[in-house]
Amino acid sequence: MDGGNENNWSELYKGFGRLEGKVDQLLAAQVVHKETTDDHEHRIRGLEKGQWRRVGVVSGAGGVIGAFVAVMTKIGVIPS
Repeated sequence: MDGGNENNWSELYKGFGRLEGKVDQLLAAQVVHKETTDDHEHRIRGLEKGQWRRVGVVSGAGGVIGAFVAVMTKIGVIPS
């Protein structure tokens, strides 16, 4: 009876060993996933920042052009 009991414990320990190996693989995969996600976050943030800069420049240029046209219209260079 003890031989069967030892075999059960042996199988249980092997099962825990396999489970531990799978958990280690999952943890390693999670680290790689986090690094990839952090890299994407950094790159996307840079693109978004550049987009808002372009929007600001275009808005400023539109304001300057609008003011220029208003002044030219007021002084009569551009007919209204």
